[in-house]
Amino acid sequence: MPSINTNYSSYNTGLYGMMSMYTQSASKTSTMNYLKTSDIMSRYSVGVLGNAFNSDLASLTALKATTTSFKNAVDNLTKSSGTAFSKSAVISGNEKALTATLNSKIFKPYMPKPGEVKIDQIALAQKNVGTSMASAGKSITAGGYSFEIDIGGKSKAFNINVSQNDTNDTIQKKMALAINNANIGVTASVSTNAKDKTGQLVITAKETGTADGRDVFSIRDINVGDGKQGLVSTFGANNIDTKAQNAIYSVDGGTSKTSRSNDITLDNGVSIKLKEASDGAIKLSYQKDTKAAVEGVTSFIESFNSLNEIANDSGNAKLLTALNGISKSYASSLSSVGIYSDTKGNLVANSDKLEESAKNGKLENLFKDGGYGGFSNRLGNTARMISANPMQYAGSSAFSLYGNSQSSFMSTYSALFSGQLFNYMV
Repeated sequence: MPSINTNYSSYNTGLYGMMSMYTQSASKTSTMNYLKTSDIMSRYSVGVLGNAFNSDLASLTALKATTTSFKNAVDNLTKSSGTAFSKSAVISGNEKALTATLNSKIFKPYMPKPGEVKIDQIALAQKNVGTSMASAGKSITAGGYSFEIDIGGKSKAFNINVSQNDTNDTIQKKMALAINNANIGVTASVSTNAKDKTGQLVITAKETGTADGRDVFSIRDINVGDGKQGLVSTFGANNIDTKAQNAIYSVDGGTSKTSRSNDITLDNGVSIKLKEASDGAIKLSYQKDTKAAVEGVTSFIESFNSLNEIANDSGNAKLLTALNGISKSYASSLSSVGIYSDTKGNLVANSDKLEESAKNGKLENLFKDGGYGGFSNRLGNTARMISANPMQYAGSSAFSLYGNSQSSFMSTYSALFSGQLFNYMV
């Protein structure tokens, strides 16, 4: 961020005589109040000095946004309303068969009791796998062919033109493309075997499970003339390789339940994903969500460093002092959880130590220690002060306003006018 320059005396000189006409007392306050309340004068002044202030305003806007991000990151860690340390995670006793997540709205005071899930079978999507055909071969004569797919109580017809030069691979890809473009609830592709130089048309339902135990879709040739073979029969597109089935599972030893999907939300707010049948019940347990804690601290470090870079780039001693009051005064406490300062004053984290500190509670203890003079208290106060009035951290040159009305008008005019004009513009 460039330093904010308010030394605009070269711009101000041409306005001094005009401004003097509106004051008889050489009182800076009355002159500037007039400018501030006079729409014509203010617009004229802004027009003259506007370009000079553009970069400053952009820099101050960036400072304001950065201070707000900094405060939000700090609040998330230190305030009771923050979620960085209030979230918990659910742990699956067999992640190969089942993964689980906790509803983001459920926090520690309302944790579900540990439980278990037994998986008898997972939900599967119907999949048709065609006959393996020589990719470069030509198994059907040129001409127009039609087939139909029935799915969800509706039928969709397809017309494919086969030319003299079309190979089996080309024809199967034409069929797959037409099916995919129809967007009817199935996807199609050609599975190739590079070694054998063969390919198979594969058609799969987009959703798992079945509503009534019947096939989810069917495919057949239509309008086939006597003695002529269609595309479906030629390429075996109607061969069902995997039948659709629903998931069957039980919770805490209860009665079996079914689901068309493997993604299931239990009554206690836990979402589970069934991946394979289990030999026995899979236990679910709960612990602090260390990932949320680490992400919260990482966000704080990033926003702190953004402010620190602004302070360094602009040579802003006041902002640097405020930030050093955090990083240097509490260097020992921060390093104990894996956070260190580099040569520029930026914070850097040791990810392994940070993760360990999140698991053993040291991270939460540091940021939640609300005792007077403690780190979280100092951090919260600093964030609130900077965010509440970021202008006071914009550099002293931006606010060189002189309140001494006894000083000569000309000697303080430049600084006074620039400050008043800035206030007017924002």
